[in-house]
Amino acid sequence: MNETSQATPISLFETAPAEAPDSAKLATAFAARMERARGLVDAGAVEALGNGRYKVRSGGGGWWAVRPGYCNCPDFAWRGAVPCKHIIAVELARPFLAEPAA
Repeated sequence: MNETSQATPISLFETAPAEAPDSAKLATAFAARMERARGLVDAGAVEALGNGRYKVRSGGGGWWAVRPGYCNCPDFAWRGAVPCKHIIAVELARPFLAEPAA
């Protein structure tokens, strides 16, 4: 027999059980992101593009694209249970932003 016939297959769909998130750590992470999001809103960094899309100015002078439940920033890709500051900033600013003219 060759070595590959002895190998145990690994399922790509099986994952280790996730640990329950620590609520104190989640609250701390959310509070920190909320504070940074408020700074973005105060700086006027959130702009409505229409159709539920927004752009949020980054610290480096670029923009992050935000739509419901999505942001293209690196933090969104790795955030875990807490949304990124850009999504929070959009939610804070949305009631005060005018939809662009069509």
